[in-house]
Amino acid sequence: MIKSKIKTQTRLFYLGAVIIALIVIVIYAYNVIAVEMYQSQVETENQQLLQQKIKLEEELKNVRDPKYVEQQARTQLRMIFPGEILYILPEKNKGE
Repeated sequence: MIKSKIKTQTRLFYLGAVIIALIVIVIYAYNVIAVEMYQSQVETENQQLLQQKIKLEEELKNVRDPKYVEQQARTQLRMIFPGEILYILPEKNKGE
């Protein structure tokens, strides 16, 4: 009787150890998957930021060009040189 009780306790101990090991493995696998998903999101964001950086560098090159600055001043700010006359024509409606 004592031997069967010891066998039962040993089996329960091993069963508990196996269950704890399985829980640890599942938690570890979940963490690995979560980190991989986060890494994927960060890589996607990094690619978007690199594309934005390239666009901003191109714009910076344009901003340093005096012709570009003059063109933007004329079109967006409607600036003119002394002696020039600015004509503002009404925009045509798309329905006409």
